[in-house]
Amino acid sequence: MLLFSLMSCYQNPYFDADKMHHTSKGFQNIPPSPKKGWKQMLRWRKERKSGMTTAPTWPEVSPFEVVKPDTVIYSKNPSTKSITWFGHSTVLIQVAGKLILTDPHFADYASPVTFAGPKRYTTTPIPIAKLPHIDYILISHDHYDHLDGPSLKALIQKQQDQQPHFLVPLGYKKWLQKRGATRVTEMDWWETFTEGAFSFHSTPVQHWTRRTLLDHNRRLWSGWAIETTDFKFYFTGDSGYTDWFKEIGQKLGPFDVSAIPIGAYNPRWFMKNSHMDVAEAIETHKDLGSRFSIGIHWGTFILTDEPLREPPQMLQNLMQTTQNQGLPPFVTFKHGQTKIFR
Repeated sequence: MLLFSLMSCYQNPYFDADKMHHTSKGFQNIPPSPKKGWKQMLRWRKERKSGMTTAPTWPEVSPFEVVKPDTVIYSKNPSTKSITWFGHSTVLIQVAGKLILTDPHFADYASPVTFAGPKRYTTTPIPIAKLPHIDYILISHDHYDHLDGPSLKALIQKQQDQQPHFLVPLGYKKWLQKRGATRVTEMDWWETFTEGAFSFHSTPVQHWTRRTLLDHNRRLWSGWAIETTDFKFYFTGDSGYTDWFKEIGQKLGPFDVSAIPIGAYNPRWFMKNSHMDVAEAIETHKDLGSRFSIGIHWGTFILTDEPLREPPQMLQNLMQTTQNQGLPPFVTFKHGQTKIFR
């Protein structure tokens, strides 16, 4: 009864009745997505036990190559444009003399505790202590594989004299301030923050949020577009496939580079609304008008039921089909790999 009472009395402090994705209790997709709860989780477990779906198996040691990033690249030379994938949804963008980090996760577990939950399967290519100075950090949503408290606290402490500027959806400022952040800008969908040569656009995506039993969809989720005078980058965060991407491409694209999730998609009846599969990721690549895309959100934490190597292999295979030949590149990186754009 106490739990129900606490849940029912909450009022969304950001509520705007003129915005369809706002509710009095939090936020929602447009159109609203069905809520997945304990009943659906139990169905998933039962299907695994019955053999209807197959739980993933993987070697004890990750087969995915990890390369040590060349930190000399991050010289902040204004003419250098580079993208580095550190694993999962952690991407480092270097452009216009600044370094921007998405969904930083360098911990061993994607979990509220340090001894259980999804364990990092492929090691992080670089410790936080070896990271260069980060200017901006973008957060897509609050799930534990994207919003990692220990990683963010370590980044804040490492740069205590000149902290990164956090750009976040609605609902994250107090959470970050409790961990020592002093520069936090909250943004609603379609809002833009401009500083110097940069414009950061918060965009709609189709997902959800929750970190506890009490806070379902109380925080917003979003994708991020980064725009400078001669470079546009798009970070999807997590999302099911949605027509939003066509609108984002029309309003803010075409993009020079995009980071699009390709993993954590099975079983489809459970994951479809919140995680796109590989074929849908390619449609997103097209919708955004992306000239070069990298597949993220695979091979770092084992979260769902698709075979371990399937996402990168399927991406390569589908990009070679007649239907997709001639598309701009959509590839995967090794953990830690950097590509310089000239």
